[in-house]
Amino acid sequence: MDFRGFVAHATNDPDSRKVCYFLAINLAFTFVEVFTGLITNSLGLLSDAGHMFFDCSSLFISLGAAYVSTWPADESFPRGYAKVEILAVRVFFPSLFPNLTN
Repeated sequence: MDFRGFVAHATNDPDSRKVCYFLAINLAFTFVEVFTGLITNSLGLLSDAGHMFFDCSSLFISLGAAYVSTWPADESFPRGYAKVEILAVRVFFPSLFPNLTN
């Protein structure tokens, strides 16, 4: 997985570009909440910033899976890498269970 190909996919594919925009906005709000939470000594803002950070990690995982799913078939995976997106959901889905208790 090369970084240039990842960036090219994220900027050229319209769906991935939308995810990148949302990731940038979400990261900006996360840093604002961390800064404001530290200044005001607010545990609520800091915990919400942690929650938003995990949202950002799920967006990053989805961007990586969308990029890998575009790879062509090879000897190791003769049917291609299209199922990587489903595996990415399986990786991140267990982290949603703690949120179900709220």
